[in-house]
Amino acid sequence: MKKILFSIFLGSHTLFSQNIPQMPKAPKSIAVSGTAEMKIIPDEIYFSITIREFMTGSNKYPIDKLEKQLVDAVLQAGIDRKNLMLDNVSSYNGYEKRNKSEEFLVAKTYEIKVSDQNKLNSILEKIEAKGISNTNITNYSHSKMPEFKKQLKIQALKNAKEKANYLLEAIGEQLGEALRITEDENAIPQPYYANTRMLGQSMYDNSGGGQPSEQVDFKTIKIQFSIQAEFAIK
Repeated sequence: MKKILFSIFLGSHTLFSQNIPQMPKAPKSIAVSGTAEMKIIPDEIYFSITIREFMTGSNKYPIDKLEKQLVDAVLQAGIDRKNLMLDNVSSYNGYEKRNKSEEFLVAKTYEIKVSDQNKLNSILEKIEAKGISNTNITNYSHSKMPEFKKQLKIQALKNAKEKANYLLEAIGEQLGEALRITEDENAIPQPYYANTRMLGQSMYDNSGGGQPSEQVDFKTIKIQFSIQAEFAIK
């Protein structure tokens, strides 16, 4: 009886094992990365300028006069008034030497959007130098940036496919279909400068009487994208 039961159990176990679906064999594949880059001249430059009241003897040079100079300079440079935006208002104490007293002074920070970096210097030249506290480039881009990014991603993917193809040819294999494509969204435009300070530092040095430290010569920005791709091997 025990032999019969054992035979039944063994037969059932064998039948059950035969019914287990076999996992499909993973296809051979190759994973590569592809990159593409381009350099472009930015046509959207965001420029920050801080103007502030200052003392001339016992008189205060008013903020409204500096603001008028700024607005007039922007319009004369051919920049739309809407591209001049007030960013911040602050105050500080200015020392008046003659009366040996402190004067309450106002400072304002504006952001200007320009399409040509050469317009920045022409704007600064038309404002009373002692009234300029700080200037810097805060951001930069291009009006066709989405189109450029699309072009680079396509090229990066093509470069990845080309790399996979020649690597497989080197070992006598053939490239198959794409299995997985992942794009790198961490690409950050990198600026290229010539004859200018680092981004964010003051272009004006008030310690020297408010004269420009160096002229702006913002050349190009480089954008780069990477694509990770996996292809089957035939």
